[in-house]
Amino acid sequence: MSNIINMHAQPNLSNGIHLKRFKGCYRLVGFTTKIDRYNNPYWVIKLSDINSTITAYMFTMPDNIKALHHGVMIQCEISVKHYQQKDYLHLAYIEKTSTQLAIKKSGLMSLPCALTPDKKTLSHFYSLVSSMDSNALKNFIAEVLMPSDVCLSYIQAPASLNHHHNFPGGLISHSLEVAQIVATMPWKDNISRDLAITSALFHDIGKIKTLSCQMKRTTIGRWVDHDSLTLELCGNALSTLEKHDETSAILLRHVWTCASPGARYGYKSATPIANAVQNADRLSSEMDKPSLKLLCYR
Repeated sequence: MSNIINMHAQPNLSNGIHLKRFKGCYRLVGFTTKIDRYNNPYWVIKLSDINSTITAYMFTMPDNIKALHHGVMIQCEISVKHYQQKDYLHLAYIEKTSTQLAIKKSGLMSLPCALTPDKKTLSHFYSLVSSMDSNALKNFIAEVLMPSDVCLSYIQAPASLNHHHNFPGGLISHSLEVAQIVATMPWKDNISRDLAITSALFHDIGKIKTLSCQMKRTTIGRWVDHDSLTLELCGNALSTLEKHDETSAILLRHVWTCASPGARYGYKSATPIANAVQNADRLSSEMDKPSLKLLCYR
């Protein structure tokens, strides 16, 4: 059996380290320049996916070093080398990858366990999305979370500063909780369930613009409500989804705005999905209040 894996069978990092050589797309979570005893530079690079984090070494400067920043998705080739009776991981090449390739090869496996406050949340997130039938919506979720600034903030930011889920990582915990609630509801078909899960996961994503991972309100957060930023953050992915599933793209926009033509003031929760997400959102928020938490633990 060959222990070389090509790009069409990308391994998880936890499995890849047992191979002689492998290629893949992963999240860059560490990039440090060092000098060896012969005064030659080398680079210590940390990569992470949803399961594991590895450290690899590179001894030639990457051509596109300026494009390699914290959280960016990269494609690389890694091999096991031997030096002074020890094995280490050597990077043959590393470069920033396109969003399309990262989604195709890595998808939600690119969520970096190294940067999340709670690794279990990422596993539950991945399992729930995997239970969906719609590949178009799965790709939509992956595309929304592929940019480094969106991904890192989504898994690190709080859901609020003084109310529910007010801790680092609270946003993804709350979003996942809402999605798990709607996932168990009796939907008439699988696409309705998939849309409910998707809209629940991102119903508060605008908060990554209004609340910082350092538990502070941002400048834009003092002037703009997070709901108006959700469509902005999902805009590119919605455009992609619209090409494959126009109806789903329209329904997601409605759930996140509840804007209905002809409705009084222009806003009305006119679909079962929108109603379900709103009710699950309230339930998740109420259950995380300190007074209710104390009752649960008594």
